[in-house]
Amino acid sequence: MDYFEMERRRYSSSGGKGGLGMAGKITLVIRNLIIANLLVFLIQSILDIFFDIRLGYLFGFVPQFFIKRFFIWQIVTYMFLHGGIFHLFWNLLGLFMFGGDVERTMGSRNFLKFYIACGLFAAICTLIFQFNSLAPIIGASGAIFGVVTAFGMLFPERVITLLLFFVIPVSAKAKYVAIAFSVLTFFQSFLLGSSTGVAYFAHLGGIIFAFLYFKNILNIRSIIENPSEKISLWKPASKTEDDIPADVYISEEVDPILEKISREGIHSLSRKEKKILEKAKDKL
Repeated sequence: MDYFEMERRRYSSSGGKGGLGMAGKITLVIRNLIIANLLVFLIQSILDIFFDIRLGYLFGFVPQFFIKRFFIWQIVTYMFLHGGIFHLFWNLLGLFMFGGDVERTMGSRNFLKFYIACGLFAAICTLIFQFNSLAPIIGASGAIFGVVTAFGMLFPERVITLLLFFVIPVSAKAKYVAIAFSVLTFFQSFLLGSSTGVAYFAHLGGIIFAFLYFKNILNIRSIIENPSEKISLWKPASKTEDDIPADVYISEEVDPILEKISREGIHSLSRKEKKILEKAKDKL
């Protein structure tokens, strides 16, 4: 069992008794993302109401502008714009409900990387299927769908309750909720496309990326979490680990890793750091 699986099981140990991350102190990245989205929406509203200035075509993601005019910033900025108060509310509610435990498991730094990467992939997915579109895509929904998928993969047995049609309470395990979201989004993407004004392909992109990330397909998770790891492995060592005394090895190699775990969570460890901990077991 690797360290990621150990951490996932530790946070999944509450089983059906767990909530949706609403208990305890709000996590760092979730709090900052909520504040950032609220501030941007406030600026949007002021510019729209008082100056009749709309930011969608400049800072939303417009596939044709991205391709032909090289508006490359749009692939990031679109995530922080929203089409109205309810659009903003549901996105932030989803982020708050599902994101807290995901961030605690992954560590704040890796969660932020994951969240942004979900949003980027959501835009790329839209670009692939709607490259001729001049309609601006706005909102954090692609990244939020990635977070919901991550929750289902990290805490598959946790029972959550949702309001069907905002009235009927329905309880199901997180893995089934994530699967239902994925299947529904897939059919919405290819049957409805952009005809309803909803960015279904962006939602689908967030879901797909989260799946690829947590399955570590094509080494995606390792690359995003530790982009410089392969470079560091090329550095020659003056002596092998077997030549280092156990007490020196612990103080020089293991202690910094333990401090990193206490700061960022065990999931923040690279493969190299996990191997060092395994090596420490052998030495001891």
